[in-house]
Amino acid sequence: MQNSKGAFFFLRIGGMLLLITAIIAGLLAGVNLITQDKIEENQQNQINDLISALYEGQVEKETVEGTFGDTVKTVYRVFTDGNAAGYCFHVESIGYGGVMGLMVGFDTQGKVCGVKILEIHETAGLGSRVDDEAYLTQYTGMAQTKSSEEIDVLTGATISSKAVLQGMNDAIEGYAKLGGEADE
Repeated sequence: MQNSKGAFFFLRIGGMLLLITAIIAGLLAGVNLITQDKIEENQQNQINDLISALYEGQVEKETVEGTFGDTVKTVYRVFTDGNAAGYCFHVESIGYGGVMGLMVGFDTQGKVCGVKILEIHETAGLGSRVDDEAYLTQYTGMAQTKSSEEIDVLTGATISSKAVLQGMNDAIEGYAKLGGEADE
């Protein structure tokens, strides 16, 4: 008799916990649904700001359809003041802290005109230093893939540095897949 009361007690507590977690999960799903459009809008604004920082003048962009590699998330054809300015690649690579998103801009000659970090989860003060403008400028003018021996790797942030380089190389390989479009 005592065991059935104990079992009933645990079933009742378990049922209450299940009900509470179901309600909380439903509330979280509802909040996510309500805020999803705003989050996407903010992410697109951040991408627009980074592209504008890579090119001079009034920047406009259009998405380029195609397959440019597994890590290339989006390719934009960029126009400044109504003229073709190049292409911008949103690529993702894996750093020490997880996914690292980069925006890599190319001019009309196929050379890197700039790099900006879109998303970074690296260790503060170590891997996060790959987001410094002084570090990223070494990639400006790059037109061919490079190895880690050909770039300056940050001391204490080797994995993060290699993640940026991998993203750069993926963008360059993706740019090569544009074929004849690149010279327009």
